[in-house]
Amino acid sequence: MRDADSTAVSTLVQFDPLGILSGSASFGYTSFEPIAPGLPNCDGPTASVNVSYRLMGTMRITVGGVRDLEYSYDVNQPYYVQTGFNGAFTRAVRGPYDVVVRASIMALAYRDRAGAIIDVANQVDHVYSYGAGVGYRLGKDSRLGVNLDEYRRTSPVPLREYDGLRFGTSITYGF
Repeated sequence: MRDADSTAVSTLVQFDPLGILSGSASFGYTSFEPIAPGLPNCDGPTASVNVSYRLMGTMRITVGGVRDLEYSYDVNQPYYVQTGFNGAFTRAVRGPYDVVVRASIMALAYRDRAGAIIDVANQVDHVYSYGAGVGYRLGKDSRLGVNLDEYRRTSPVPLREYDGLRFGTSITYGF
């Protein structure tokens, strides 16, 4: 069901990890042609952006975005186009400690299998999140964090909606 002939062309720009502007941005175009009958083709632009700006050595502003094809668990809507944006603000507070606030919004535009019984044709779900965390820098490129985030998914199909808090830890490091 998920076999396809797919062609993707993209270009990537990477920024110096130690510079004021760090991260990467990729832009391209994908042609996705499923082999199984009854599945629509999907052709269009793709992007993946994750760029940070360091301000005065104690603050970091991060912005990101994505547009790409993702597989779904539902055989009647076997894939969707995910489009979204996110951002974060990190501030050093004292010594190796920092705080971060973040938010994101994603749209999931499902593609329908022809002839399938579907609750909502051409369904678009939205996923929203926002949260905060505290971190401890273990070194120049390493951080241990504790995070609390609220996630909410809205959908025209009530069983696909959810709303809840997530608590977790994170470890980030660079080479």
